[in-house]
Amino acid sequence: MATLSYPLWLSLWYGLGPILTPVNRILSRIGPKPESPRLRALTFHDIPDERIDGFNRIIGYLAERYRIINPEEVTNFLTSGERNTDGECIGYLLTFDDGFESQARVAEQVLDRFGIKGVFFVCPGLIQRARSCHREVIANSIFEAKVSVSRLPSEMALMSWERVRQLRAAGHTIGSHALGHKRLSELDNAGRYLEVYRSSDILNEQVGKSTEWFAYPFGDLESIDRESLKLIADRYGFCCTGIPGENYRGTHPLGILRYNIDLDHSFKYQLFVLEGGMDRFYRKSVIQYR
Repeated sequence: MATLSYPLWLSLWYGLGPILTPVNRILSRIGPKPESPRLRALTFHDIPDERIDGFNRIIGYLAERYRIINPEEVTNFLTSGERNTDGECIGYLLTFDDGFESQARVAEQVLDRFGIKGVFFVCPGLIQRARSCHREVIANSIFEAKVSVSRLPSEMALMSWERVRQLRAAGHTIGSHALGHKRLSELDNAGRYLEVYRSSDILNEQVGKSTEWFAYPFGDLESIDRESLKLIADRYGFCCTGIPGENYRGTHPLGILRYNIDLDHSFKYQLFVLEGGMDRFYRKSVIQYR
């Protein structure tokens, strides 16, 4: 994915990872004991070849110290409160947004080796575009034209339907990321219907299985509204946000919180995010959504 420039203060903040992570661990120990078990859902986007080692390092770290759980176990946890903790109170779910071709390669090269299953959210309306147009589609729809086509790597592309079906055959879960990756809160009723309902219809036809998972594009509070949530609730069983935070027994299945993991950041800062270091900064957004 194209590297975006950050304000100086934010770049300095990201550089504090080596200090922030141990401080966060200390604060977690002395604060109120959190509810258990807990679910931390992670989301990744494009994972180019030069970032695969970094991705592999994250997965190895989680597999060694925590437990990575599959989507089926998450559905049981959110609907019944049951989860096989195996002595570990924190479980991690891996999700992937936008349907980049690189994610399918990572599934083969990394996830399969660990025996991990994830949720891949794709946009049926974008997948159906000719591959020669993918970079333009990514720039205009996924990046909302905030990144020019010329800044995108030449190899960047979206999955084909064959790739999506291969993921499904390998045991991964395929979810909808809306038809054309449009911001639902800015659409009229007809537009919402297409993004939410039509995407489900196409996925069911292409994958051969009813689609239960949805992740609305952009993931923040400003990108979702009450009418869109009603449509999502009518068609899907589970909906992921882009709001960071932990999920517990009682978390609404249509309000799953997720941590975005940026592979351009240092491993120390990634650990800070992985272990909930940003939760206190987004607590107000979590309360508003719920």
